[in-house]
Amino acid sequence: MTAQLSSNGSTTLSSNELHPVTKLFAEFTANAEPSILPLTLISRLKEYLLDYLGVTIATSHDWNKRIHPGFAVHDAFVCVSLAEAGVVGAARSIEGKYGFLHSYTPRTGHDLPSLTADLGVRWDFLETVLKPYPACRMTHGLIEVGGSIGLQNKGREVKKMTISLSSPNHIVVGSRISNKLHPNNIVDAQFSAYFQLAHAWLYGPETGVEFAKRLKDEPIRILSDNIECIIDDTVKAMGSKLHIEYADGESHDVDIPFPLGEPEHPFNRDQAEAK
Repeated sequence: MTAQLSSNGSTTLSSNELHPVTKLFAEFTANAEPSILPLTLISRLKEYLLDYLGVTIATSHDWNKRIHPGFAVHDAFVCVSLAEAGVVGAARSIEGKYGFLHSYTPRTGHDLPSLTADLGVRWDFLETVLKPYPACRMTHGLIEVGGSIGLQNKGREVKKMTISLSSPNHIVVGSRISNKLHPNNIVDAQFSAYFQLAHAWLYGPETGVEFAKRLKDEPIRILSDNIECIIDDTVKAMGSKLHIEYADGESHDVDIPFPLGEPEHPFNRDQAEAK
């Protein structure tokens, strides 16, 4: 069985400044097969894992992304040990009246067969988005397009750049707070539209993890100060818009509805192999 609940970004006030905080609903993963564990133990393990989903961990947004898998594996072993020791969780926690399916399924008739419909026939993973850049998906359009335009205008002075994002994405990568405007660690840089656009503009989009060596790069910091992120309700999903004002008076507008890797803007085989 695999049980997983993804992290949810949020903000909290601290020392009179708004800081991003990731409230991590700890991820639990347990694989149990009758050849490894008795069926009664597997049933008990499933019950306990769903009980255990109520445990939360709040941490600063620095390295917590790196330890998500570690938490998942660690807690899976804890659950196995507790189940082996006879700890009992909520009975019928999946299909019961107040169980997981009853609480979260949108189907009023609890159409359980739909969970396995087209099993072995429909392969949803083929629609999985590929991430070409080692940064938050919300910044990928800016990296690709901004990096390309930046290389074409190498040395041209930029007066200002304005990034338009959806409201949810603006919270995650566009808030004008110190650790996004001038990030001091890798993860904050990955979740900064300011840093990622400035880095791609100056050094190109195909630099991989090289950005991690440029957290203190002065040209990036100067350009980041001239970038503004705004909320635009016409921007959907992982899309973005970019308005560029040059010091010579010219301007350039770009609409980026689909970042590279989406089905509408596919990542080809050569690009995947290069990555």
